[in-house]
Amino acid sequence: VVVGNPASAALVGRPPEEVVDRRLADLLPSSEPMLDRLADVARLGIALERPSLALGEDGTVHALRARPLPDHCIGIALEDATKRARLAESLRHQALHDHLTGLPNRAHLNQRLAAALDRAGHDGSRTGLLLMDLNQFKDVNDSLGHEYGDRLLIELARRLSRGMRNCDTIARLGGDEFAILLTEVRDENAALGIADRLVELCVEPFTVGEFRLQVGASVGVAIGRGGDAHSLIRDADQATYKAKELGKGRVQFFDVELRR
Repeated sequence: VVVGNPASAALVGRPPEEVVDRRLADLLPSSEPMLDRLADVARLGIALERPSLALGEDGTVHALRARPLPDHCIGIALEDATKRARLAESLRHQALHDHLTGLPNRAHLNQRLAAALDRAGHDGSRTGLLLMDLNQFKDVNDSLGHEYGDRLLIELARRLSRGMRNCDTIARLGGDEFAILLTEVRDENAALGIADRLVELCVEPFTVGEFRLQVGASVGVAIGRGGDAHSLIRDADQATYKAKELGKGRVQFFDVELRR
């Protein structure tokens, strides 16, 4: 360090006179690749920008800009970007999670399902998808109002999160439709066993305000070995429709006859 302003000294927690003539690596936590990239600013005259850089263990984030200066020196400017980074993370979380239950939403499920199917296409594993519809949810909304319907969905999300710990992703797709992603499912029987567990969790009455509400669930199950997410969702969706046709509290595994 040749020169630094008081703010830079405060950033590293040292008096200004203790900063000059010290190595940058002794002042700021820097990885070897990062130091190499900073050296390239001087060697090659290529500017460097990092919009989000964690420099300490206190959770603060800084934006870094490094510019080449004469005599093989570089100028480094650091700006506290913690608020901006947290806002971006908050917006990202909102984009991928259901606002009512806090569970992953359809967009998040699609991302994880596509990644799981891509892995399955390479290693031969199986990816399972379970889609679940509540059977009497419309009756709750019609008779008690949407406030009670929302509270029921929140309680259901909590119950699923506690009771389905062996599942990779539990998502709410919208309305009373939920999805369970199994990134590595052993076989059809294993997937059906988890589907039966889903039905059991929904049969137990929910206490919402002064009411005890009992709803059932219909579950469609599909398994893929690679392929695209849209196709597996379509197959599970068709199986769910068939399960609802068969009656309350039913589980249906997808087969090609349903597609025909």
